[in-house]
Amino acid sequence: MLSEIEYALDRPVFGHADKKNENFRISRAEIRKMDCLNYSFSEELQRLHLNSHSLKVRFAALNNCFMKIHGALDDQLTEGISEPLPAFDEPIESKIGKQLDALLAMENEFRCYAHRRIDYYNSQKELAIFSISYVWRWLTDATKTEALKHFEDTAGRCSA
Repeated sequence: MLSEIEYALDRPVFGHADKKNENFRISRAEIRKMDCLNYSFSEELQRLHLNSHSLKVRFAALNNCFMKIHGALDDQLTEGISEPLPAFDEPIESKIGKQLDALLAMENEFRCYAHRRIDYYNSQKELAIFSISYVWRWLTDATKTEALKHFEDTAGRCSA
């Protein structure tokens, strides 16, 4: 799925922005360093030197945080099953609640970035029809300007 996101949603807009050599590689080791309790998804990606404009990177980071929460809940379940009187203590409940809140904030930010990317591609589709404006855009590098503006506007609107 990450490859599909990269090739269908990231590479074209990065090509428009003349950032064709952008590194889209990510590793589990990089993503695991993510602080899933940081409510600023974009700041956390920048702290890890990951491309915060990439939907692929955002999706991988979101999945990582989901897996961390899933692991914490699995640990609680295993511990609860092994105890004669299972208990869900307050600190664990609070920690998992905070993780779920942060995950929801990341999910909302990802959704905003994805919707903005779709809107960008829809606007590009209409402009791709060969016409005088198409030739003007090609000659003046307007596509690059619009792609860079898309990155800037999206970061401003979607970041928490």
